[in-house]
Amino acid sequence: MPQLGGVLQRKKTWTLRELVEAMEKTYCSKVGLEFVHLPYRDRCTWIRNRFEEMQYTPIPDETKKQILSRLFWADEFASFISKKFNTMKRFGLEGVESFIPGMKSLIDELGNHGAKKVIIGMPHRGRLNMLANVVRKPLEVIFAEF
Repeated sequence: MPQLGGVLQRKKTWTLRELVEAMEKTYCSKVGLEFVHLPYRDRCTWIRNRFEEMQYTPIPDETKKQILSRLFWADEFASFISKKFNTMKRFGLEGVESFIPGMKSLIDELGNHGAKKVIIGMPHRGRLNMLANVVRKPLEVIFAEF
């Protein structure tokens, strides 16, 4: 018998309508993920459980404000770069703005769990924004190098 995911473990019995609504909320919303290609079933199960449970975890208002603030900073930085350096190739964040608050949250959580070092390897897209808004490299240094 297959293991039940995190959402399905919340209730003992489900109506078909409740089950469809729960799965649509989880997998047909604004965020998606791919994990079934992983060769380790236990890792797939872990990811699925966390992703499904995340849909039912309330986010505190203060955290929402912090995420929104990070989105604003990332967008403003990208806008500033595009205006001031309009002739240079700058690899903006168009379409991946949520990457910045996501990475910042990830690094914050790693620090909360005892990580001492984070190594980031990434393509050019969003690199300047990452340096400014996640790594907190001084803007003067970024612009001098840019």
